[in-house]
Amino acid sequence: MIKRKTSVNVVVALAYFHRYGWIATMMVLVMIMPKLILYTLGVCYILFSLWTFIGYKLKWLHIYCSLQKAHRKKMTPNSINWSQIKKSDIYGLSVVFLILGLMLLIINMMY
Repeated sequence: MIKRKTSVNVVVALAYFHRYGWIATMMVLVMIMPKLILYTLGVCYILFSLWTFIGYKLKWLHIYCSLQKAHRKKMTPNSINWSQIKKSDIYGLSVVFLILGLMLLIINMMY
């Protein structure tokens, strides 16, 4: 399998979007569809949890950099050490957002 060299700027931009940008995107979607607020939030939470978990499993560089940013470390897209990432961070983050998303979808179906 051939690995392509990814631009550092692209990785950092995706890491910032993973860390902060999805929240802004989610709020814009909520403003666009105010009647579907629970549904929109639920779907966004589920997508975020899947994005984080799959990104960790497939070793996407921006997920690693995003987690570095979460721990207030400098992003190092050129030197990745996946063993530094605690599995509890990945699994915990993914499970929490997945459960929140499913709960919001269930609540949306009840109303």
